[in-house]
Amino acid sequence: MTAIVGYVIADGKTSYANQVRLPAIPRPFPLSHALTSWQGMPKAGTKLYRTIWADFPPDLLWYEPIEYVKDTEAFREYKRQLELEAQQDAGYAQEEADLEQMEEEEDLPMP
Repeated sequence: MTAIVGYVIADGKTSYANQVRLPAIPRPFPLSHALTSWQGMPKAGTKLYRTIWADFPPDLLWYEPIEYVKDTEAFREYKRQLELEAQQDAGYAQEEADLEQMEEEEDLPMP
């Protein structure tokens, strides 16, 4: 696995790319477990991570449950990226609040 690029929450009706027939690619879990657990559609509410695998085109996304990705470097990097984005968002929100406060104090008209 080279990267995790997001996730979806299964609705119990949609079949995701690799949830019907699993490809012969290296995975951090026994294939027999995957075949018995993930043939067909995943249960509604299951979080499936969108993953990119080495030796596959980058536009070909696979959908993996947490059990299959949680111990990978790609998952750790994905979590770090989410934390960084949350910190940036909090910083932007604080800047907006500060600007609004300054405008109120100066009694400037809002654009």
